[in-house]
Amino acid sequence: DNTAGNGRTGTPTQWKAGASSQVVVDITDAFWNLTPGASQEIRLISDDPFSTVSPSSQVIVGSATFVVTPRRAGNMSLRAEMVNDPPLWGLPINMDQANTVNVAPGDPSRLLLVMPNEDFNQGSPTGKVGVTPSQTAGVSFPVRVGVVDAFFNLCPGRPADVKVKTPTDLYAPSVAVAAINPASGYTDPFNVNLHRAATHYLTATDFGNSGLSDDPKASTFTVVPAHARGLQLLMPGETAVPGSGNYPN
Repeated sequence: DNTAGNGRTGTPTQWKAGASSQVVVDITDAFWNLTPGASQEIRLISDDPFSTVSPSSQVIVGSATFVVTPRRAGNMSLRAEMVNDPPLWGLPINMDQANTVNVAPGDPSRLLLVMPNEDFNQGSPTGKVGVTPSQTAGVSFPVRVGVVDAFFNLCPGRPADVKVKTPTDLYAPSVAVAAINPASGYTDPFNVNLHRAATHYLTATDFGNSGLSDDPKASTFTVVPAHARGLQLLMPGETAVPGSGNYPN
């Protein structure tokens, strides 16, 4: 006598970020038998906040199909439930939580640079979360660069060398090339040092031309002047060039 089943067998297949899959929702009796003719307005909810479900809800008569497109890599769970509780017609129907499915990242496509106080936020519209604080001229700060798919999911296993550039500060020291850690999909933190007090952004490029698109513009941030050090005397015909050179000792 087996009363512990859940009306289904098999193991959910792996999904892929950005690829749509059909999910069937049935109205059943207490023994998981399909009940033809039974109807109710049902919605399907994903715990991936960036996924799309089409339609988001519908009136089901016996059985119906939803199309789900995940964006965030990792485990995803779906829940089917009544739109109205108590229902506008018929008897109440219990909700059902689907078996968890694993969503794999899409194909590696580009680089993504995260600044101090930022972190990777897979599947989100920008791929990152957090607000970068101001930095101080001449003081190094750490950044990280990841390999991501079209939905900003990290793609472990894809090696690459990256070069961070400082297009808004011509006087900043060159940043050393950093290697992506294939185990995590991103670099270890490495330092950037800017000299010009202004609003800036960084870029990240595929140093070895391995086929990844650049991060053409990371988050903008402000570099504030360092502590007062000395005087600068400008003669007629001279113009101040902030950030260029080091003050004499």
